[in-house]
Amino acid sequence: MHLLHRCLLLSLVGCTTASEKLPADSLFDSGTTAPDATGDGTTDPRDTDPDDSAEDTADTADTGGTVDPPEWFALPGACEAPTPDGTDPFVQLGREINQSGPWFTEILDLSYLPAEELVVSAGQGGVAVFDVSDLTDPVTRGHLGADPGPFERYYHVEPGAPDRLFATHRDVGLHILSYEDRDTLEQTARATDVGYEGLAWTGDRVYVTNIFGSLDVYDTTVADTLTHVWTTPGLDRPWDVIVDGAVAYVADGGAGLTVVSLSDPDVPVVVTSVPSDGQPVRLVQDDDGYLYVASSSSGIEVFETTDPLAPTRVAVLDTGGSALDIAVHDGILGATTQEAVVLF
Repeated sequence: MHLLHRCLLLSLVGCTTASEKLPADSLFDSGTTAPDATGDGTTDPRDTDPDDSAEDTADTADTGGTVDPPEWFALPGACEAPTPDGTDPFVQLGREINQSGPWFTEILDLSYLPAEELVVSAGQGGVAVFDVSDLTDPVTRGHLGADPGPFERYYHVEPGAPDRLFATHRDVGLHILSYEDRDTLEQTARATDVGYEGLAWTGDRVYVTNIFGSLDVYDTTVADTLTHVWTTPGLDRPWDVIVDGAVAYVADGGAGLTVVSLSDPDVPVVVTSVPSDGQPVRLVQDDDGYLYVASSSSGIEVFETTDPLAPTRVAVLDTGGSALDIAVHDGILGATTQEAVVLF
């Protein structure tokens, strides 16, 4: 999570019950939002505190009465609701705490590399590599801080060519890091700019969002080389980007879901933006083409992409808090808030 600046430990968890993707007619039914206990189910998705009377005016039928405690619903094939003692259905498999010595770990973003049995993370302490060949006993290997020192954080990390990672830092730019030696990471290339955040690598190009309103393109054809190709202006506050063939989708905190044509991969062109009820910060796409956007106070916004250049919002999923990060795997959609991990 790139917005949550907090010291964290690497924790590997699993769900106690098998999970499966909900049927499309259930997941995308706009009527699935549970009604307000005293209202008509029209609670403003930006209302992050339902008990705050100052915000309750967003609910057109709120009577101001006492709100009953929330009721948990068990979904088919999903994790069980929390037990009465407050525990949850996740089981910790293993953990690694690194809060001592010349550097420590604060995880803002991470990627799992199952073929290499590694997890790579970005945050305070820079980029770190963890060996997870034994899930019950993850081990810290190497790390590398962004300039100028070991405590300088990176904000995003993305796997690239074999033994290579891309990492961004808002003050020092885009870097290529080598983890060929798992214990001694090395910076092999850099592009200096201010404001770099999300990134997507396509094999010979890397697309990088700049939170000051642009999308940059770098040629990575030559190993360990970053050659700037183009800057596309016209965005507002772009936090994240993914690429699907000849289209890029940007989570733009100011404009919403922004669609960018890559018909010429070296000259991206902004096509349209779909407004959001929140502030999009991260996004992913599943194998069926659905886009899932973590839109902070609005939860998760779901878009279908039958027309890739004109995505349509089909559902909004309540995460019970501000959705800051998101992932989809094997039919399970997961989101993190500042309070919880939520599965669908």
